[in-house]
Amino acid sequence: MTSREQTILYEYITDILIPDYSDGWLDGSEIADVAIDPLKSLNTMLVKPTELGQAILNNEKEFIQMVEEAVKESKVENDE
Repeated sequence: MTSREQTILYEYITDILIPDYSDGWLDGSEIADVAIDPLKSLNTMLVKPTELGQAILNNEKEFIQMVEEAVKESKVENDE
């Protein structure tokens, strides 16, 4: 994963995914699926993913790990 991909994924996770979906009911992998599932269902012949979408698809395992870590950090911060 390039540093550019790491940056855009991290920003998306911390600015969008965690604030919108970390409600205590979903774990990290379920939150990651919120982004991954629609991307996988795209017909790339008709719709090309954005740079962010392509980074998620190209680095799916790493993306899931990043989201899981962000959820853990978010829980720690909320517990303090």
